[in-house]
Amino acid sequence: MFVKAIEENAAFTIPVITSVRFYDKSIKCGPASCIALNPDGWILTAAHIMNLVNYHEKSRKEMAAWDARTAAIKNDKKSSNKQKKRMMRANPPNPKWVTNFSFMWGKMSIPIHEIHIDHLSDLALVRVDSRLTKNLKRFPVFGGSIVPLPQGFPVCRLGFPFLDLKAEFNEAKSEFNIVTPNVFPMPRFPLDGIVTRGVNIKNVQTGRTVSMFEVSTPGLRGQSGGPVFDVNGTVVGIQSGTVSFPLGFAPEASEGNRKVAEHQFLNIGVAISAEEVIKLAKKYSVAIQEDSIGAWQNVKKGIDLQQQEAQDGLQPGPEPAQEPKAEEGKKGSNVEDADYEVVDDDDEK
Repeated sequence: MFVKAIEENAAFTIPVITSVRFYDKSIKCGPASCIALNPDGWILTAAHIMNLVNYHEKSRKEMAAWDARTAAIKNDKKSSNKQKKRMMRANPPNPKWVTNFSFMWGKMSIPIHEIHIDHLSDLALVRVDSRLTKNLKRFPVFGGSIVPLPQGFPVCRLGFPFLDLKAEFNEAKSEFNIVTPNVFPMPRFPLDGIVTRGVNIKNVQTGRTVSMFEVSTPGLRGQSGGPVFDVNGTVVGIQSGTVSFPLGFAPEASEGNRKVAEHQFLNIGVAISAEEVIKLAKKYSVAIQEDSIGAWQNVKKGIDLQQQEAQDGLQPGPEPAQEPKAEEGKKGSNVEDADYEVVDDDDEK
């Protein structure tokens, strides 16, 4: 069902390799996904992937403050060496301060020229060197219908999970090297499902609400920031995260001589609606392609095709599908919406 759609989305879905070195010299490396938006170097990914930028800046300030406190203790002429050692022990560095980080876009380690992060919607617009995108043959089309996706709407996500990446840091060149063999080309992995519910994410302090939706299958690590698309290849959302719902039963399992309860969960993927992408792109004048017809109309086309086949003598067709209409004052009344609240969020105003 998604063969053609996967092929189309693969043309602009790019792996992101994040590498980070901490104060204690440990290194963490992992995959994620992004979408090339246009030939000018603009890409879209999940905001939580780009949080490394904020973590590094926060770490830089905290390390500078720690250096100042340490210098003050060492230069304190009124304290004995024993007292200084005690004060130093009471003022330890944070081993998980971020000292170095990098993003590798596909195979390219290229600088970021511009970045806009919206934490509430978990979206990030990033402009990198146009070498990454200028030669691509296809770019995404976003389904921007104001009518939310109905329950049961089939979707598929694409990204780069199941990769165990390792990196080393070259002190002399101040750069990361991926040491995992045969990393490229990174294999894409699709996973389909159906829309289960609409999701409203609300900042209770500002009152701002963003639109997301749940998918019946979990998002996998490495798929964050990748596209969620319909059978026609139209991008209807961006993979954000996974929520685990307890099923309310816990069969017992044996661990040695012990009996342990294994609590059961249903893992549901959460995607940012394409309408939030369109809003963010318009806010920063980033050129994207929008499907003015909308994803629901694309589904309706498929239903109409089935009806035509039925009229051609295959079987009696179903009643004509009616486009769902949102009730006044309640967006998306055709979907059982779930409300998630954010108590404190520093989304861009």
